[in-house]
Amino acid sequence: MARRRSAGMSIAVDMFGRRVKKVQYENTYRLEPKMLFPVDRATTVIKNVVDNKLNDKLYDPDKCMSLCKSLANDIKEHIKELNVRLSFIHDIRVHDSL
Repeated sequence: MARRRSAGMSIAVDMFGRRVKKVQYENTYRLEPKMLFPVDRATTVIKNVVDNKLNDKLYDPDKCMSLCKSLANDIKEHIKELNVRLSFIHDIRVHDSL
């Protein structure tokens, strides 16, 4: 079926050469999410995890890599418990305070 545009009207030509009016449907995709990410609850969870994990730790550059990985996994697991079905990206950096 070939398409032709004519004076603002959308028409199509079928295999027999007849003009057929093309049906235009509304968009079916969603522009906004069904639910927003719960920032307040996530911030509380992140603060709790970080406070519990880093409570009495001192900065040690040799252990920071494994500490960042375990923090990332703990935060991910606690965010999943919020029953949020959204993708999220986290970036964790541990450094000594100046």
